[in-house]
Amino acid sequence: MSLPIPVSIVQRHVPPPPEEAEESPEPADLRRIVMVEDDLTLQQVVNELLIDDDLTCFSEGPQALEHCRGGETDLVLLDLTLQGGWDGWRVLEELAELEEPPPVILTTGSIEVTADELEYPQIELLRKPFRLDELEGAVNRALGTPA
Repeated sequence: MSLPIPVSIVQRHVPPPPEEAEESPEPADLRRIVMVEDDLTLQQVVNELLIDDDLTCFSEGPQALEHCRGGETDLVLLDLTLQGGWDGWRVLEELAELEEPPPVILTTGSIEVTADELEYPQIELLRKPFRLDELEGAVNRALGTPA
């Protein structure tokens, strides 16, 4: 019997015990980041890197877009070469149609494109494989937060 493969990993901020509350960010201070990536291992690695953020991961574009439409999203990490019906280009087009499109960091290892070639309000390109400090720097730049 084979087990179903999970389609997404979702992490929600859990408040710390009261004695640790002063050190942890308040829910209002959390950066709300959506990751659209079909590589579950990469989802887990990024989840650990951005542990102090409200990171929600999706393996497919339509679910991620629905999430972005339904609430506030500060940043989207978007893989261009998604498996399934929608690729990253389609997700990017749909995000651009939102009333307030969130900043996007595109990740790709196989497509030759520069961020300057794309028509999107705030976008950065991060080539795979990337180092975790490169991702952290891109996230901080996109959100205007100090390193």
